[in-house]
Amino acid sequence: MIAGAQKYEAHCAVCHGGATIHLSPLENKFSPKIPQLVNRVPHNDPDGEFWLITKHGYRLSGMPAWDGILSDDEIWKIIAFVKHSDKLPPEAKAAWRAAAGLPSQ
Repeated sequence: MIAGAQKYEAHCAVCHGGATIHLSPLENKFSPKIPQLVNRVPHNDPDGEFWLITKHGYRLSGMPAWDGILSDDEIWKIIAFVKHSDKLPPEAKAAWRAAAGLPSQ
């Protein structure tokens, strides 16, 4: 969870919402709208589909392909983090906040 939180905050939060602000100011700047993953945790979205979109991008949406930037293992860690971001253990929540430059609570 910690590695996923750190990678998510570094690569995904600006568009999908992060520890500092759960709703990205970019949410409505793309068409279709950018999913706000930590505001509405995608518990029911299939993990494999989530992985494919992250690895290969989503055509005509602005979602880039992270292949060659993030490893498959890093993508899976990000997915695990997102899927559990509403119920993180304290150490993962602290690492996420630290990655965003926030103090631990």
